Formats: sequence, C-alpha cells, structure tokens
Amino acid sequence: SGEEVGALAMAYAAGRDDPAMARALAVVARERGAPGYARAAEARAGMAGDQIEGETLTQLRQAVQESPGALEAHLLLAEALNDSGHSDEALAEIETALRLAPGDLRARRVRLEILLSLERSAEARAEGEALLATPLARQVEVALYSAAAAADLGRLDQAIAEMRAVVARSPHVPVHW
Repeated sequence: SGEEVGALAMAYAAGRDDPAMARALAVVARERGAPGYARAAEARAGMAGDQIEGETLTQLRQAVQESPGALEAHLLLAEALNDSGHSDEALAEIETALRLAPGDLRARRVRLEILLSLERSAEARAEGEALLATPLARQVEVALYSAAAAADLGRLDQAIAEMRAVVARSPHVPVHW
C-alpha cells in the first residue's frame, strides 16, 4: 500500500544513509495514494543534521494535514518543532501522536525530550521513570534524559546512579563516560 511504501521511505530518510532512495520511495507512496507519508519522508530526507529549516516544518505540517492518522508524520513534526525551538507547539503535536497510539514508546521518548526542553523537570522525571520500566529502558537516550531530569530536580544521587548504569550498559560509547 501507499502507507507501507511511505513508512519505508521515512525509515530510509531517518537513517540519512540514502536520501535519494527515500525520495524515490516517496514518489511511489504519493502515486499509491499516501501523499502525507510521501511529504513527511521528503521533509525528513531534506533535514541536514540538526538544522531544521522553515520549509521542512512547512512540509511536515502539510504531511500531518494530508495524513492526520500517520503517526510517523506527527513524530517527525514534533521532533522538528522541538529542535527548532518551538517546544510548546511540539508538545501539543506529540500529545496528538499519543492520542493516535497511546503508549507508543517512541512518542513517549520524544515527549520526554520535549518536556526537558520546556524545563518541566517534574513531568520529565515522571515520564523518564515510567519509560525506564519498559523495553525502551535499554536505549541509552532514555536513561540519559531521565538522569538529566533527576539532576534538574536536585536528585543528584539518583542522577549519578542512573549515569553509572548508562556507562555500565554501554561502556563502548565514550560520550556517556
């Protein structure tokens, strides 16, 4: 289906390994009746590093309008909004994504990032603690965000313990030392 091809296009775009393939798959998704997925994949392929341009945000907003049920489009828009400094709008967008897929672990991780951006440490800490009880806890990012929220709340012993656990789980990743 067009949505399946669009989801594949977004996966290629997210990896940033082959943006040309992502764009080609986006064309097929559009031809198969999934313009929102296609637009989201094209926007994601156009993102360079952490730089989010206005055109990318416009494309992602259009993707959400064209395919309001496309979870990936909502996730990408929320991440792009947060990365570009529009964290309040990003939080509203991720809440929409969570209404589409309650409990989606990726959406909850993005929500945690956004809450930290908004300096809503108590909420971020609660989300981080909840995520640490899920399979997503194996992701180093979640533990790092949760530790950051604990530190923001003055719970330094918890933050240090969580950081030590991160290093123990991924000693080969120097950025976590």
